[in-house]
Amino acid sequence: MIIIFMFSSNNGDKSSSRSDFIVNRIVNIVESISNKQLNQDQIDTYITYPVRKGAHITEYLILGVLVFLLLSEYKVNKKVIICLFICIMYASLDEIHQLFIDNRTGKITDVLIDTFGILIGVLITNKTIKNNKNKNQNF
Repeated sequence: MIIIFMFSSNNGDKSSSRSDFIVNRIVNIVESISNKQLNQDQIDTYITYPVRKGAHITEYLILGVLVFLLLSEYKVNKKVIICLFICIMYASLDEIHQLFIDNRTGKITDVLIDTFGILIGVLITNKTIKNNKNKNQNF
């Protein structure tokens, strides 16, 4: 959560420059493979947007996994629901936080994208834990 908060505390220019580093590398690879130059609209639509939203999914997937594992250590009932609640609330608060940062916006769509990442992380972790318990019971 601290790492997400630190990323969200960067102003819009710094946040964009981080994304642009990755975007520029991808653009160079695509252009060299295709022997065609991409225009800015293509870059924004097909590379920049997926990179930025992929970062949201990834960071919240990791958060979902970590919170779920923490709850699992303490044998909490209804781990999935509690984990989803904690992580979605944090995603919402993070977007509100961004409203107060220069050149940043808070978006409900980003909370939905974050929720998708959380769900993936929680479901994979829950399934993995259940599979491991079943394997251990069979021995």
